[in-house]
Amino acid sequence: FNPQLNIIVAPNGAGKSNLLEAIGLIGTGSSVRTSKSREAILWGEHVARVEVLLETATKLAVSITASKKHFFVGGSETNFRDFMPHVSVVYFQPHDLRLVSGGPHNRRLFLDRTLSTINSTYLLVRGEYLKLLTQRNALLKSGRYDEMLFTVIEDPLVERAIDMIIARNNLVSRMNTALLPQEIVLEYLPSPQAMRELLQESAGKGEENLRTTLREYLREKFRELREKEATLGFSLIGPQRDDVKVLIIDPLAPDGLKDILTFGSRGQQRVAVIRLLFTTADIIEQSRGERPILLLDDVFSELDARNRELILHTITKQQTFITAPDESEISMLDFSDASRISIG
Repeated sequence: FNPQLNIIVAPNGAGKSNLLEAIGLIGTGSSVRTSKSREAILWGEHVARVEVLLETATKLAVSITASKKHFFVGGSETNFRDFMPHVSVVYFQPHDLRLVSGGPHNRRLFLDRTLSTINSTYLLVRGEYLKLLTQRNALLKSGRYDEMLFTVIEDPLVERAIDMIIARNNLVSRMNTALLPQEIVLEYLPSPQAMRELLQESAGKGEENLRTTLREYLREKFRELREKEATLGFSLIGPQRDDVKVLIIDPLAPDGLKDILTFGSRGQQRVAVIRLLFTTADIIEQSRGERPILLLDDVFSELDARNRELILHTITKQQTFITAPDESEISMLDFSDASRISIG
């Protein structure tokens, strides 16, 4: 592939998005199109496999079966954490509008994928938290109130929750520094939202002070909610219920900010998502020392000239793959240093 710009023009349904999905699988270790990686397996087949050869001559591969994923570096199987540092990607696809227009799950996934890319330890923290959360939910469903067992689960659960909350809050702060000149503001909404005030009040007082404050609050809150949660069978608070509000600066709004989910047009939402992803690419570069591969699937539709110019400026910074359904969508591109990829 071209180390700079790669262009794929083909009608919808021809398979051009499959190429980007394959590269995305190598860069993230999971499907960027669906929440269930096994759905990437072709109907009637038992396995899906993607292999790439990097400029460094390192061969990477991901193999997906119905029950498990396998990761390979240089022909040897390895774990996900050791596989991740080799390639990073930032991927835009049309349904990424769900990042601003969809439910909280989409925004949590965005934060978690970014954090996992810049710090593989976050993957372990998140995995441990979800395992402990599953154990707590099982205890709630059992109808058995065992104070000691709740404490055994909740103490480490709180620590992993604090790790995730601080990481997410710090990422949102970093993104806001870059997004403010672009008139976009992110508002992190931890669960329960009372912790937002605790995060603000503890700002500048050091992480240990913050951890102590959050620890005391969460331990008490988990104890307080046990009886109510037992009737429901699941936990009502924690990072699994966090959200992020995407706001745009509007001088006419009462507080100078407008919620793009409620008041933004589809065009504004599309531009906001693109700017969020480009800011993510900058943060990944700052953290890893190299730009991620940029995957842009049908990105130019519904954009005005100003925002198309933003994309044209950004695609020159790293290896980029762009798809389009027809030539008119990419007529503004400079093809002199680009590769055209045929599909079908």
